[in-house]
Amino acid sequence: MTFKANLKEIIKSRLSPSAVGRVKRVADLFISYKRNSYSQYGEDLFLAEYFKDKSSGFFVDVGAYHPTQFSNTYLLYQKGWRGINIDANPDSMKLFKALRVQDINIEALISDKKETMTFASWGLNSDNSAHAGQIEGVQRQFQRSPDLYQMQTRSLTEVLDHEAKALTDIDLLSVDVEGMDVSVLLSLDWTRYRPRIVIVETYSPNIDEVMSTDLYDLLKSKGYNLISWYYRSLIFERVS
Repeated sequence: MTFKANLKEIIKSRLSPSAVGRVKRVADLFISYKRNSYSQYGEDLFLAEYFKDKSSGFFVDVGAYHPTQFSNTYLLYQKGWRGINIDANPDSMKLFKALRVQDINIEALISDKKETMTFASWGLNSDNSAHAGQIEGVQRQFQRSPDLYQMQTRSLTEVLDHEAKALTDIDLLSVDVEGMDVSVLLSLDWTRYRPRIVIVETYSPNIDEVMSTDLYDLLKSKGYNLISWYYRSLIFERVS
């Protein structure tokens, strides 16, 4: 128990409830309740609470984009966790190798199909994608054409087998790949790799639509339950 928690228990045990209330009102004038978050929608605050008793763990972040901005894993990294960051953006790993030096950082396009795909990039942008529908929508939004790169895909299983041969447990799998989330999940051998928590992106506006998606059906079939929803991020927990 921390000093702050010990002090709180001592105060509660020795003062009446009304006196405790008066002490808290005075203390609140000087105490900051600010909490750091790096995720786009606060997902890392959920993870910090869920894994609050786990000082070290292992994550796999597919579509990691940036080492700190919009990152679901940087708060865990600061806590002592380590993992694998994967992104298809050209040269994206230069920044990761500078700021996430304890992680394994890989530039790769993940898919369940072995093929050469066109990856569209508007510079360092979280909307970059290899998904045709996503590319078309972003091009309309930006009113300019992207730089196009031909990339050979890799499966997530292949990356994990090659880059983390001694890996036994994955605590967190975070997937945010602009329209290709199902393809990434299909590329994983779920009999060998069983993340405890899976975070994936959705554009479904309500729970009824979420539950009718291929994404939801896939993760349910792999033994996962939906336990939380942060705007565009669904959070699943392994149950079997």
